[in-house]
Amino acid sequence: MSPPDERSERAGQAQGVIYQQGYRHYRGRYLGRLHAVVSLAWADGKRALGIGRGWKYKLGFFILVGILLIIALIAFGTNAVTERIGAGGQSRSFYPFANPYNGFFDSANGIILWLLFALIIPDLLCNDRRYGTLRLYLARPISLSDYLAGKALAIVGVLSAVLLAPALLLFLAKALGAVQPGTYLAAHLGDLGALLLSGLLFAVYYALISGALASLTKSTGYAAAGIVGLLIAARLVGSTVLAFTHRRMATLIDLSQLVGQIKSSLFGVNQPLITLNIQFQNGSQPVTPVIVQPYPVWVYLLAALAAVLLSALVIGWRYRREVDR
Repeated sequence: MSPPDERSERAGQAQGVIYQQGYRHYRGRYLGRLHAVVSLAWADGKRALGIGRGWKYKLGFFILVGILLIIALIAFGTNAVTERIGAGGQSRSFYPFANPYNGFFDSANGIILWLLFALIIPDLLCNDRRYGTLRLYLARPISLSDYLAGKALAIVGVLSAVLLAPALLLFLAKALGAVQPGTYLAAHLGDLGALLLSGLLFAVYYALISGALASLTKSTGYAAAGIVGLLIAARLVGSTVLAFTHRRMATLIDLSQLVGQIKSSLFGVNQPLITLNIQFQNGSQPVTPVIVQPYPVWVYLLAALAAVLLSALVIGWRYRREVDR
């Protein structure tokens, strides 16, 4: 223990110094609101890809992406078979799988893709409101529109990339497998453009519909169930109405048909709807296929645009209400 005189000497000495500098202007570089939006999108994009997430999320994400790759492989094999039997050359505009890229998007436009949206979107939209971090974001110099723009950029960017990666691999495999890859590439630039537009179309369309449902609740589980449940119910109801009425009006009920028909028009494919005609005669039940021609593509464009605008209005209303509380 120190002697009393040493302790008193230390107590008399100054332990710190305060410098009166006054107000000092920030001399760094101002990055602006755009940088804030991009930073938010970058952070959410990494989160959506599973970076920094638990093993359960990563497992579910990579299983779904792996299934999409398998679908692309099946589309490649199916196209090879149809070309060998002559379906690809005779009726390319009618037979959907004669175009492997159209066939890939048709096969992906179902439960696997919906599960992928249900995995990613509720996690990015619900947790900020559930844990109260939304107000922390808005306490910084960004507006609600900046916040939503960053979320939209992350969701659409990740989901379009995940959907386009198998399709682009399919295109690359077809080009490299051709006798003259350069000739194939030049002859199928239209398919490449339609492929890129279809991936972006699917991502934007389903992201807005799923985002609207996710904005209605703070629970990621309820949001995921609502997304998958609504899309499955719409398909079941649309298919049932089509089977009993044989009217193309039923295609407007199925939300997946709206984007599916627009996608088919991009590839130049006439996508008829095949259902069953069930008739009861003398106690028998003969079943015959019925082909229903769809509406012109502009009808599906208007219906999809209405669904997208309604979803955007719901998202804006729910978030504005959350902020004003």
